[in-house]
Amino acid sequence: MADRRPAWQAMVGIFEAYTWIGFILILIICWLFWFALVKILPEPKYYQQLSLTAINALAVSISIAVQERPICETTRLFFMALTLYGLNVVATYTSKMIGTFQDPGYLHQLDELTEVLAAGIPFGGHEESRDWFENDDDMWIFNGYNISPEFIPQSKNLEAVKWGQRCILSNRMYTMQSPLADVIYAFPYNVFSSPLQMIMKAGFPFLFEMNSIIRLMRDVGIFQKIDADFRYNNTYLNRINKMRPQFPDTAIVLTTEHLKGPFFILVVGSCCAALTFLGELMIHSWRTQLVSTSEQQDRRRARRRRRRRKAAKDNRWQRQVQVAPVVRFTPVKRRKVFQGQTSQK
Repeated sequence: MADRRPAWQAMVGIFEAYTWIGFILILIICWLFWFALVKILPEPKYYQQLSLTAINALAVSISIAVQERPICETTRLFFMALTLYGLNVVATYTSKMIGTFQDPGYLHQLDELTEVLAAGIPFGGHEESRDWFENDDDMWIFNGYNISPEFIPQSKNLEAVKWGQRCILSNRMYTMQSPLADVIYAFPYNVFSSPLQMIMKAGFPFLFEMNSIIRLMRDVGIFQKIDADFRYNNTYLNRINKMRPQFPDTAIVLTTEHLKGPFFILVVGSCCAALTFLGELMIHSWRTQLVSTSEQQDRRRARRRRRRRKAAKDNRWQRQVQVAPVVRFTPVKRRKVFQGQTSQK
């Protein structure tokens, strides 16, 4: 029989996997719709943050009050609809959770021989039962069938079946009469049915009468009645005798086993927050480097412009210094030259 399901898995297993996926998709749709409403409508600027609308949508979906209440009528109607949706979902989950605390159920039960073979659990039984599988369709059972003494239906071997160490092919009636009938699991269908035969000596004088009695008992349902009474006496009556109220055992005591799911969510959320923090640091440092690089480039450009302007001014002054003496003192020199010539004359 399968092990009992852990309490934290039972709390998650209240809804099916597709239902949880549906809840997540509805949450994302409500988040985006809320964000679109506060962006389009004249809501306060503080309400128009993408992260704030996501937090508010999650809080309202699990029936937690929020401080940012909408102002516009459209947003208020959507807020009320989301609030009623969250109340119904939480009420449904809470009603089922109380029963889950009392009976968390069992893990997946192997109920087919193919699943037993896929899980790697050895199977077998009596040697004479192996011949029933020697055909083209069941050769995979015939090849994996064990006939060792560990697979003979006995109480000590059924203990190994209880712990999932092996799978034994046994008579269903023998399993019901075993003291371990309530802790081992029998497949809901018969692997094969072996007819009961009465072998008699040739020429037995009452052969026809015996066959007639067996045929009549089958037709009137005596065999079915015997089988039903046997099942009832070995199943229901025994279980009724064992079902005695044990009040100390049925008391619900919450342990860390029940809180593994919340702890897992907390760890995952902390890891996501740490990764987001690192991402923000990297983005901030990258932006800072871009800003510093652009500032350095602007400074270099400014310096180059200043140097160009200064160089242009220096060139103008040099041109004036070089050209001015020629223009200014050439007539004087000529005048001196002319005076000398005139004096010589």
